Amino acid sequence: MQYTDSPKRHHYVSRSYLKRWLTQSGPGKPGLHVFNKLRNKHFICTDLNAIAQIRYFNNLEIDIDTYELLLCKYHAIDGYPIKFLKTLEALVLVDQYKKDKHQNFEALSAINKSFLEQEFSNIEAVIGLTLNAAENISEGVAQENFSKELSHQALALTFCTQFFRTKRVRERSINHMQKIYFRRGNGTTELTESQKDNFLKATLLIESNRMVESMVKDGFSASILVSKSDKNFITSNTPAGLKILSATPAKDLKDVEGFMALTPKVALVWSGKGSEITVKNLDLSSVDNINKRIFKFAAEEIYSTHKLP
Repeated sequence: MQYTDSPKRHHYVSRSYLKRWLTQSGPGKPGLHVFNKLRNKHFICTDLNAIAQIRYFNNLEIDIDTYELLLCKYHAIDGYPIKFLKTLEALVLVDQYKKDKHQNFEALSAINKSFLEQEFSNIEAVIGLTLNAAENISEGVAQENFSKELSHQALALTFCTQFFRTKRVRERSINHMQKIYFRRGNGTTELTESQKDNFLKATLLIESNRMVESMVKDGFSASILVSKSDKNFITSNTPAGLKILSATPAKDLKDVEGFMALTPKVALVWSGKGSEITVKNLDLSSVDNINKRIFKFAAEEIYSTHKLP
């Protein structure tokens, strides 16, 4: 695998996803409408690097302590966790090489900066095909032409990748982490803030792929909803959301419903009950109902093809 230095700004909502909301509403570059819920402020964004991104969001540094905690958590779980842990061994070696300050050790930081970037690039290549297929369905192309791109696997990957990558899930996970300790010999040491941050990044990626595997294994029904009105779906910097269907905390996928706008004309709603994938046309009122759900779940910024009232 070849590693190159990555950009400083890393999107937690993919640029290839956001660009589908770009429209030409005047002279100059196309832009998307942004509404900040916290500031009650609207503006048009023509530079996607200015939204839904954090500096070095995908930078990952794994030392031996962080790796052993991850190993302790996931060593007995088959599937993606074991595969990913194996790849992390390279980062442990990089960390030790840098600590020992061997020749040209500074150059190895490029591996840390691009490690998750390349992991997500591979995933986003698949997601891009799914979003393209959704876009084609909105234009009247038959669904059976996209059986692979709109399969249970592809839809689950699209939803889960975005759900676990967003700032809201990250912040909630940080709040639940509290303090993390590891024991070696007779001593107990608390993880540093940097170790916690990298432990969280690795954990969220693993949990995302575990959820994909669980959804595909247990089965779920998916509705691909197509707006047949002039109204478009909105999205946000928290585009994939979950709704708890039970009065008690969710125990499995049957207790939740997921929702996400795939394009301005197509949205996805899935449930842990059933196994069918269906395409449904929505009128203006039904699109409004989906948009209200997306707006409510959004953490801060709403993105749309039009100015929100």
